Amino acid sequence: MLTNVFYYGHYKPYIIRSGSDIRGEARAQTRAAKRSVQSVIRDLSGNVSVTKNNSIKSDVVDYAGGIYRHVTEIKDASKFVMQNSEAYYSTIIEESHEVAKNWAAEDLSSFANAYNAVVGFTGRQEHSAELAQYGDDIKAIALEYRAELEDAGLSLADGGRTMNAAAWKLRDMDYLELGSALSGAARAAEAVYERTSYLLQRPLSEHMDFKQLSFYYNYGITASGKNSATSLLSGIILDRAI
Repeated sequence: MLTNVFYYGHYKPYIIRSGSDIRGEARAQTRAAKRSVQSVIRDLSGNVSVTKNNSIKSDVVDYAGGIYRHVTEIKDASKFVMQNSEAYYSTIIEESHEVAKNWAAEDLSSFANAYNAVVGFTGRQEHSAELAQYGDDIKAIALEYRAELEDAGLSLADGGRTMNAAAWKLRDMDYLELGSALSGAARAAEAVYERTSYLLQRPLSEHMDFKQLSFYYNYGITASGKNSATSLLSGIILDRAI
């Protein structure tokens, strides 16, 4: 997901073709852009300044980081619950029932924390319809498997927006009860994992529909006259070898 850039359409022609055609078109577009900028500058009266930002604004960086962090955390936490369920009886044989309980409690608690983080994040954002739908789907999955999650000590509150883990509930279970509870929780985790995997196939651009597209621009050309300054060109410089 993070390998896709908002301005994908601008460089897509270079990706779907190869060889001399790519290099030729790239050189032609570079020369055309250079002539365009030079002609604008020649026709100006007054001073022209070029501004380059070293990085994209922190608003965008923080938002993109939030998507990556919360989504990958819930994906990993779901995977660990599934793996714990699969290896539960082996853990009892190789370690002990007490160790199996502790590991199960840790993984279920991590799942609840990741769930709360991703549902909270998707509920607050306003830039991506796909991301909002994902958050709603995750809540719907949890509500569908509510009984199985509660058997494993995971209770839902506030209409599914919050998940609480009660590790103490696992300590009173015998090995068959805990195995059954983990199996039920793993089914919910698998549904969350599959939905999250689908989300991660979508390009990041679908989640970056900011109202202020200037967040993306990392260069700009401004003309300063006697009484005012006029923005002429702005865009993004993509550092990519062709």
